[in-house]
Amino acid sequence: MIKKTAFLAFSGLLAVFYGCSIYTSGIGAGKRGLNFNRKGLTEFPVEALEDTSLTSLSVFGNQLTELPGGLSELQSLEVLYLGKNNFSVFPEVICKLNSLKILSLAYNELDSLPACLCEMENLEWLYLNNNKLIHLPDSIGKLKKLEQLTLKRNKLTKLPPGFYGLSNLQVLDLGYNELTELDSSLASLKQLKELRIYRAGFLFTVPESICSLRYLERLNIDNTVVLPTCIFALKTNRLVIQSNDL
Repeated sequence: MIKKTAFLAFSGLLAVFYGCSIYTSGIGAGKRGLNFNRKGLTEFPVEALEDTSLTSLSVFGNQLTELPGGLSELQSLEVLYLGKNNFSVFPEVICKLNSLKILSLAYNELDSLPACLCEMENLEWLYLNNNKLIHLPDSIGKLKKLEQLTLKRNKLTKLPPGFYGLSNLQVLDLGYNELTELDSSLASLKQLKELRIYRAGFLFTVPESICSLRYLERLNIDNTVVLPTCIFALKTNRLVIQSNDL
C-alpha cells in the first residue's frame, strides 16, 4: 500500500516542481493531472472542472479561500494538493470526492475540521501541517485506510478518544503543538512505524503502552519529552530514537 500511494504522491509532486499547466509524465497510463501552482489565483481555475477523468490536481501556493461546488464532479480524483492558500474554513465539497487518496491542505488557516472529512473512507495520506487546528473531530478514527497523518505546527491541546481508531496509521507527526500527553490507547495504533513528537508540548508524556507497538521503528522527540523506561529496551533492538533539540 505504501508503494502505491508513494507513486501517487510522486505524481502529485510533479505539479510542485514543474510550471506547465498539464503534466502527465510519471502518472501512468490513463492518468491525467493538472498543475496550477503559484499562479496568484484568487478563484479556482474553471479549466480543472472540465475533465471529469482527472486523477491528480495541484493548486498549491495561490490565494484561494473557497472551492466551487462543481469540484464534486471530479469523481476520479485521487490526489489533491491545496497547500499554501488562504483557506480559513475547510471546503466541505472535498468530502464528496469519493476516490481521493491523498489530500494536502497544509499551510492554510484552518482551526477545525468538519465531520464529513472522517467519511472519506479511501483517504491514505492526509497533510494538515502548518494550520491553526485547535481540536480534531472524534470521528477521525473512521479513516481506516489512513496511513500517514501530518499535524505538525498546529495548536492542538489534546487528541480525541476516537483518534486511536486509526488502526492502519503508519506515520504520525504531532510536532510543534500544545499537547501534554498521549493516551494509553496509543497501543491501538498497531501499525505505527514512525512517531514524531518533537516540540509536541511542554513536558509531554508518553504512556507505557508505546512499548507494545511492535512495528515502531523511529521516534522523534526532544529533551522535554518524558518516555517510559520500557522504551529503552526496544531501542537496542528495532527502534531508533532521534532527539531534535532545536
